[in-house]
Amino acid sequence: MQLNHLKLIPFANRAGKLALLASLSLIVAFGALVAKTLFDDHQANASLTLRLCKKGSSGGCDVFDQVKGAINLTISTANATGGEVNTAHIWNFRSEGGRQGKVKLQRAGRFQLNAGAGLLTFDLPFEIELDGKRFSQNVNLTTDSVFSPVGQLKTKKAEVVGQTVSADLAGFARLKTRDLVGGPPAIVGGPPAKDSRTSGVVGGSAGLPEELIATLEISARAKW
Repeated sequence: MQLNHLKLIPFANRAGKLALLASLSLIVAFGALVAKTLFDDHQANASLTLRLCKKGSSGGCDVFDQVKGAINLTISTANATGGEVNTAHIWNFRSEGGRQGKVKLQRAGRFQLNAGAGLLTFDLPFEIELDGKRFSQNVNLTTDSVFSPVGQLKTKKAEVVGQTVSADLAGFARLKTRDLVGGPPAIVGGPPAKDSRTSGVVGGSAGLPEELIATLEISARAKW
């Protein structure tokens, strides 16, 4: 009886090792699946229109410069219907008035997609540079109606067809002159600054109004 028991021990050890290896394999596979689900990449393309506005003499807002562009980028999401969203893409542009600028995300933002209602929203922490002057600004973009100081912006409900999401989003932000850092003062409505190497905080007395308004309209498509 003891000999039979001893003969079974190696077999039991081998079975235990195989079970352990199988369990580890399942854990690794499950971890990879979770990572892909939590941090999925999506290819997207978008057409953008950015307008810079200032308060007019009549009390309204006048567009003094704008830029239109098209970008292709990869975005990462933490969930298919909401949560964190991020991208490493940097949008470099030159405006119609000759201003040089770039826009990028400082860190991950947030998004929410309600496919049934056609509602897609983003809360994005942008870092924006314009003629060497930098500032940080959170911008809320939505497919819902947006009424800005320059009028109603173009939006369109999100549509999900197969694995493609398409939507027209818009939003606007009020930019305080005191938040612009670096570079020489730029004159609103005038030519862009020629030298952006001078550092310092630009104030309203430097030729800029106390407040600028930036509107952003995006027509986008993404593989989801």
